[in-house]
Amino acid sequence: MKKQLYLTCTAALFFINAPAQQLNLGAVAGTNYSFDNHVAEKFHLGYSVGAFMEVAFNRHIFARGEITYLSKQRSNLQQSVGYNKFAPYTVNAWQIPLTLGYRVKWKALQPYLQAGMFVHSAQN
Repeated sequence: MKKQLYLTCTAALFFINAPAQQLNLGAVAGTNYSFDNHVAEKFHLGYSVGAFMEVAFNRHIFARGEITYLSKQRSNLQQSVGYNKFAPYTVNAWQIPLTLGYRVKWKALQPYLQAGMFVHSAQN
């Protein structure tokens, strides 16, 4: 835990101390579907909202930090005496990915590859 906190603080300082590079700030939001873990009785929909900060070092290389709140439905098979039933529950979590990326500019498209670390704090 201390190592993750140290890496998160180091990455945050790295982003703050990069004034000569291009800085992009923005919001992220989305939905997710939970078809995993035997969710068969209902259609479960979750959501995520958050913000990101991206530092571009040149045309292709960038670093990106993000903080996202995620809420999604899950379901476990509850086994009781005489019957099996799905027991739905909600997982709420904070996610903090810190990544480095490489952007390829091709005509109007800008696909990219990212890799990095991920801090996840689940709460129920």
